[in-house]
Amino acid sequence: MDFQEEAIELLRKIREQQEEHHQEWQSAVENAKTEQRKAQEEVNKVGKSASRKVWVYFGAVIVIFLIFSTGKSLIFRLSDFLTGNRYEQYSFMQQGKHYEAQSWISRNQNISPLAGNRFSTKEEAIQFIEKLYEAGAEGVYVVNVYEDEMTLKDEGGPYADSLVVILPNEKEKREMLFNIYAQESKKEGFDSESDYGQKELFFWWD
Repeated sequence: MDFQEEAIELLRKIREQQEEHHQEWQSAVENAKTEQRKAQEEVNKVGKSASRKVWVYFGAVIVIFLIFSTGKSLIFRLSDFLTGNRYEQYSFMQQGKHYEAQSWISRNQNISPLAGNRFSTKEEAIQFIEKLYEAGAEGVYVVNVYEDEMTLKDEGGPYADSLVVILPNEKEKREMLFNIYAQESKKEGFDSESDYGQKELFFWWD
């Protein structure tokens, strides 16, 4: 084999080695990309999981704060929010019979038909209901009505311990009604109610 043939053979071997190295390099690059993609997917999973946990913890803190700051109204707010009918979903008047307060008291033979520990006479109860209407109530109804045979016999007529006030939309009227509610709540040792757009106020005397 002369010099030229030896040179050609050497070049062929060099090219073969280069091709082998190039294939190895391509394979290494693909493996690296695959590992990088897997690592990124794991990072994304961990990130999403951590993000969800953060939001869960954050939501729990908000709920706890609202429970202590708003009391029972939170239940109705969350229920309305989740059902898509925020302010419309819950009605106290759905929980049993209810009657327009003035007419119910006027025709009632019970001498103290409404919250006897708060209104000793029918006249006092009627005056309070008139005060609610004058403040802007769109409706005042008695609820939690006791009209069983024993109550009718012992007291001469049905008895109720609660009122539901239908709230107007006007801001000034709502403020007056919420002020009345706050005064009554304070007397009974209850927490007042904040205005978050609800349609009703529930008055109950222990």
